[in-house]
Amino acid sequence: MKNIYKNLILLLITLIIIFIIIEILLRILFPRPLNFFDLDEELNRKPLKNFETIYQRSEFTTPIELSSEGLRDHEFSLEKDPETYRIISLGDSFAFGLSVEKNESYAKLLESKLKGKKVEVINMGLPGYGNGQELIFFEKYGLKYKPDMVILGFYPNNDVIDNLVNKKFIFENGTLIKNPEKIKFSTWIKVKNFLSRKLHTYSFVHKVIRQNDNVSKILKKIGLVSKVNEEETRNLFFTDFYLREDSNESKQAWKMTEAILGKFIKLSKEEGFEFVIFFIPSKQQVNEDKLILFLKENKLEGKELDVFKQQRRIANFIGEYDGIILIDPTKEFISKDTNNTFYWEIDGHWNGEGHKLAAEILYENLKNKIQ
Repeated sequence: MKNIYKNLILLLITLIIIFIIIEILLRILFPRPLNFFDLDEELNRKPLKNFETIYQRSEFTTPIELSSEGLRDHEFSLEKDPETYRIISLGDSFAFGLSVEKNESYAKLLESKLKGKKVEVINMGLPGYGNGQELIFFEKYGLKYKPDMVILGFYPNNDVIDNLVNKKFIFENGTLIKNPEKIKFSTWIKVKNFLSRKLHTYSFVHKVIRQNDNVSKILKKIGLVSKVNEEETRNLFFTDFYLREDSNESKQAWKMTEAILGKFIKLSKEEGFEFVIFFIPSKQQVNEDKLILFLKENKLEGKELDVFKQQRRIANFIGEYDGIILIDPTKEFISKDTNNTFYWEIDGHWNGEGHKLAAEILYENLKNKIQ
């Protein structure tokens, strides 16, 4: 019996040593992307502070460096020079610049174009956030910077769905209110989040599991992997955004989205900052070949389409308010597109050229409004 215990202890020590060696080798030779979000009972998740990692896709790898405020930007003083015009850029992964270097995001390129003026552009874009989360994050962490202008990068293909699914706001007697329920995370979720933030080995194993259908099926059966992942859930909703008729889910999502944007607008009036909605078109709206492929993959051929109804809808909504700026670059992206110029071929985000054009359009529309 003693020998059995001794052998088990030796085996355990050996496995720990092997694990440590693998972790060290991965960190030095093959660094893996780490999760740069912590769990948050109000926001679902919030960015880590003073954190470095990489974001990796088959077409690109980008370094991620977060400031002491958890932003993909350099440090900013809360105290603003009276002569400085301060802009905050909100949005999801497009605004964050997930698919490009930090200084290649449209927010930082806009700041560079405005260098003749005393202007700061603070990038507060966060991947995976919907407008509800962006509003809460801005109220908690953005208002203290006393912005003169806020640019909300609005990508309806994700934002509208996120606003419905994330349930950061709810309707109570017809009025939109912040959801009072706090999120309760299971111990397993907390453990997974911790490991995903700390261990390159976990990131590697997670990727291998995701790529192996048989292993994924087994883990789904025992509950270690969710049966419907986030991307699949989103696809169930936004495929009909290109169709003439809205589904009930789309109608609910748009109702929620417009109410949240209304809260943003009200806040801008109360706090005295200019509010700009920057519409971000999808790859399928800009490039016809990508649209045809999307329709084929989602078995939507032959159905009645209305590809640009999202643009009309947001324009009609903003038209009900005075003093709100809507910038829709769709036509310029389409006119300058040649064989998918502005998006990655596989990934749905803008490449460097996409961010450059976005910054140019923002600059041309805003340069005379910034004093």
